[in-house]
Amino acid sequence: MIDDTDKIIDQQLLENGIKLFMYDRSRVTAGDRWQVALECKAYIPVDESFWDMVGDEDPQLLQDIKKILGDRMEFVTTRQRNFIDAKEYETVLQGMVQQVSDSILEYMKKPHFPREFFKKQYREAHQNLLIRKAMNSSKGNC
Repeated sequence: MIDDTDKIIDQQLLENGIKLFMYDRSRVTAGDRWQVALECKAYIPVDESFWDMVGDEDPQLLQDIKKILGDRMEFVTTRQRNFIDAKEYETVLQGMVQQVSDSILEYMKKPHFPREFFKKQYREAHQNLLIRKAMNSSKGNC
């Protein structure tokens, strides 16, 4: 298991409650060549008001979805470049950090991002549970 505290290169608490961490996951691949990798993890709190959007749901299905989503959701993205000269490692890594800050971070800072991300995660959990339920019920019919 990787000890994340040793590789944190940035962490932020955004105004909308999201905790963002950037990790350097780079490694030497051969000689003076690197695989430069930046992993970004965002922890998004599940506000109780989000559940008001799905009030009509089957109570058992809703409980199952709540178990899956818990009280916080996780968003992970990785940027990676291969066969980077050791002399360019730091520049490439900083470029990746800047790219993430200019794009993904700006989007995540928006006040509506947690709610929209919740909707997406909810839909995915809902679909997966319904598929699992249908597969389990069809096993009895074979």
